[in-house]
Amino acid sequence: MQQLSVDDATQEVSIDDAIAALCALTFSDNGPDMAQPCPPAPHTVTSSPVRVERGRAWKREHNKATKKALSTLDVIDKCVQSCLLRLNLDGAPTLEALVYVENELAQMQRLFESVKRDVPSVVTRKAAVGDHLAQLHSHILELHHLHPPEDDKPLNYNSGKFFFILS
Repeated sequence: MQQLSVDDATQEVSIDDAIAALCALTFSDNGPDMAQPCPPAPHTVTSSPVRVERGRAWKREHNKATKKALSTLDVIDKCVQSCLLRLNLDGAPTLEALVYVENELAQMQRLFESVKRDVPSVVTRKAAVGDHLAQLHSHILELHHLHPPEDDKPLNYNSGKFFFILS
């Protein structure tokens, strides 16, 4: 191994020689062991993608779009809970209350489908809110038997008079 001096700094030095010189510098009493090769330098390229991936995931979780998606899902969940309370408050809900809750459910489902963010926190919350929406939908279907749909067909009534239509 060659020693580097100040005069040699102006000359071109290979990277291997520079690494060998740096490995030779130690603060031990015995000095460097020249029989053993220097340990390889840590490769920064292999360690940085892990940090970058962790950084991207953290950034996506704390992004404005993620916060907006979570707040939208919170609003939907609160609305589902209020609709369930409205249906269960008086025992048998009125037809107007049932129609109101059906309209709210349609709006909530459209809003629920508009949430497209694909991060773990939103996916987990969306699954829970989706279960609540399905529960509300099944509860509405159960209550439909209390208010069967009205028949809009003409009423059959015998007035005692006959009309003949000639064609």
